[in-house]
Formats: sequence, C-alpha cells, structure tokens
Amino acid sequence: MATKRACTALPTGSTCPGEQDAYAQAGGAYSLVLAPGTWWVRGFVDVPGTSGLTQSTSSPVEVHLSAGQDAKENFVVTY
Repeated sequence: MATKRACTALPTGSTCPGEQDAYAQAGGAYSLVLAPGTWWVRGFVDVPGTSGLTQSTSSPVEVHLSAGQDAKENFVVTY
C-alpha cells in the first residue's frame, strides 16, 4: 500500500522526526493535515521479500507551509 510520510526534519534511513503518515485513497490521492512550518515529505511502499518487508522510498521534498495554506506534491516510488 502506498503511503506518504511527512517529517519535521530531513529523514535519514528509517528516522523521521515528528512523523505524520497518510495512506493513499482510491486513485492514489492522499491528504496530510500538517502544522505550519517546514516539512520533508516523501512517498514509500512496503515491498514483501524473502526476509520480510523492506521499504522503497521516493526522494524527500521540502515543503514550507503557512497557516491555512494548501500544497500539492507528487511522488514516484520505484521498486
């Protein structure tokens, strides 16, 4: 299942400070309600393998939000 993750600092490996997740709805759309500030957002999918699940992620995108602002970002996750 495709997921989007927002972090309050640049994510590294499996670390995501202030993590907020949203799962894709029908058609791949998602929505995250985030506080004003700077966020790093990326998409990821869990990929089943012989030794369990691994995550494949997109590159993080830095997003600056003001109160009441909407932002739209698109992500491509390959695995």
